[in-house]
Amino acid sequence: MIRLLKYILPFLAFVVVETETVGANDIVRSPEPALSPKEVVQIQLNALKNEDQKDIRFGLLKTWQFAHPRNKSITGPFKRFSKMITKTAYSILLNHQSHNILVLEERSDRAFYQVEIISETGRLFSVDWVVSIVKLGKFKDCWMTSDVSLPVEQGRAI
Repeated sequence: MIRLLKYILPFLAFVVVETETVGANDIVRSPEPALSPKEVVQIQLNALKNEDQKDIRFGLLKTWQFAHPRNKSITGPFKRFSKMITKTAYSILLNHQSHNILVLEERSDRAFYQVEIISETGRLFSVDWVVSIVKLGKFKDCWMTSDVSLPVEQGRAI
């Protein structure tokens, strides 16, 4: 039995580490103070990237879940937010092939990122993504998305 554990434990450790790097736990993640601002962006992008592999609204709901309360007050209720993503330039976020998060600036209460997106059709886009700390209420001390710029096309991805 001990001999068997010697081979199984390293394998299990590899599986756990590998699973986390591909975002498998994103499905169950919710806003919590322990998440870094970059993790919040990554969770939302992973959900939007895999939109077609889950319930049709999975990526939208996960993104909405991490929207800052101020952002929600501007974008309106979920139905309006969903329409904004699916029917405008933001739709390139859905089912995108890949993304790269570049840190522009991280402060104690706000973080600024540039996100490069390769769309489902292979076009390269750039968006500015801002996350801010929630100061009051249910999500106090959680990082949540406060702003995402309109995507700017950069051309064809290589």
